[in-house]
Amino acid sequence: MIWRIKPVLFVFISALLLAKLSFADELIDNAWKAMQEEKYENANKIAQDCLTKFMNKAKEQQGTYRQKALKKQQRKQTNARIALLGDQQNVLTEEDMPKNLIEDQVVSLGSDELNSAGTACFIQGEVLKKAGKKDEARKKYKEIVDNYKDAYCYDPRGWYWKVSDVAQDRIDVMDTKYDYSDYTSETLTGKGWKSLKDKDFKGVELYAKKCIYLYEQKADEMQTNTKGFVKDKKDAPYKWALNDVATCYFIMGEKYLLEGKDDLSKQMYKRAAELGFSLCWDPQGWYWKVGEVAQDKIDLYGTKYSFGDYKSVTLTSNAWQALADKDYKGVDLYCKKCIYLYEDKAKEMQAQITEFPKGSFVPYYWALNDVATCYFIMAESYKQQNMVSQAKQYLMTISDQFSFAQCWDKRGWYWQIAKASQKSLEEMQKQNP
Repeated sequence: MIWRIKPVLFVFISALLLAKLSFADELIDNAWKAMQEEKYENANKIAQDCLTKFMNKAKEQQGTYRQKALKKQQRKQTNARIALLGDQQNVLTEEDMPKNLIEDQVVSLGSDELNSAGTACFIQGEVLKKAGKKDEARKKYKEIVDNYKDAYCYDPRGWYWKVSDVAQDRIDVMDTKYDYSDYTSETLTGKGWKSLKDKDFKGVELYAKKCIYLYEQKADEMQTNTKGFVKDKKDAPYKWALNDVATCYFIMGEKYLLEGKDDLSKQMYKRAAELGFSLCWDPQGWYWKVGEVAQDKIDLYGTKYSFGDYKSVTLTSNAWQALADKDYKGVDLYCKKCIYLYEDKAKEMQAQITEFPKGSFVPYYWALNDVATCYFIMAESYKQQNMVSQAKQYLMTISDQFSFAQCWDKRGWYWQIAKASQKSLEEMQKQNP
């Protein structure tokens, strides 16, 4: 997370202002305030004053922390995330280093000078970028990467961000259309979806991998501490890291699928499926289960089957076509997926009415109609396969639970599914008394 150069985001938490700050912290505090007020020349001057006072001490601290980090790295094996995403944590150019030196207690309160010097350099880079001096800004960001690799900056919203990571990002995306904006998982995931829609595969990699790099540890923690899907969808945003990281893995799977990289695509879907309690918000107005859809992608890989947009009307239409083709496996796949996703909603709709809906009101009971239709299609499929007992079971389910369901006939009318089910049951009873 980084400070955005917008006044609204430079409002410091009152507790931070009341805290006892070191002289280095005060300088950085004043430099950020100058940036907030768009007094860029003053911000640059304060930042330079900070560098002049603390540069030597900062470089000394940097050497110490780098030695500790390298020793720690030698004791660690490459983790699953790096193995899955590649050797470069930072998408383009970052060596494989421990993810969070602060949590590993490598950076401590004694590193004020290092943190302040790195942040001062960053502020100077931002001032130069705002002035349109891109080459000079690039050099300033490179200075951070080279000399202040382990500098962190505290955001008053409650977290630290690694200055060299963001400086490297500035270098990587300068003179491109890409922008990580506020670095939130929501923003990065949204940009990932947009890039996928535009078939901008470089953008997909940049945004999705950045989200995964920043938030996967938190996502794993949420998955471990979650016992099931949230019961109230209003609580879904509280699982933000779990939801967005799983979604970004899914987006990466879709990207590799479009590129014909089957093995990589499956790996991404598999990782999304492992984050099994994740949800993704669909702009059409609902959440879908990322892990389950990812598992579907794996299960259907290399087959002719696809659940498409997962809408009940799509699944039901596919089921009718499969029945016409005598593709009984397809019937099972499409019907059972529709019933699994929408049966609870169908029962809810059935309970709301005491007679058959009429005219333009019929489509409002879409789940009731499509779920009952899928039960009817499965009964027809089993009847054609001479599996009479199973067919009867599905037909009786319609009569018992979905008596007011109706199905649209392409010839121009609705027919009552329970009535047709009863007729089919009577025919089977005559043939198999």
